Amino acid sequence: MLKSGLLSREIKKDCTEIIKDFTIATISNTGATALYITHGNVERKIPPFREDIQLPFMHNIPSDGFTVIEQLEISFRFEGGIGRAILDYRTIKDC
Repeated sequence: MLKSGLLSREIKKDCTEIIKDFTIATISNTGATALYITHGNVERKIPPFREDIQLPFMHNIPSDGFTVIEQLEISFRFEGGIGRAILDYRTIKDC
């Protein structure tokens, strides 16, 4: 039987994360500096959190929400090397 679970990781400095066996992943920039993420040899900029609208800017990793992605490497780079982002993803476990 397959079972899913939601997981979150807080990212506070430049790093590379590897997530495995997931179906959906979202990155939210909740810090005061811009965040650059790289996955699949493509870099994207996620603007900093804006106090005036009280919502973080987000990026969804492309997926259909059902197909399991076996492994994905994501590099995080903040302007100034430090920031705050949240990586949320749904994992699939075999029970």
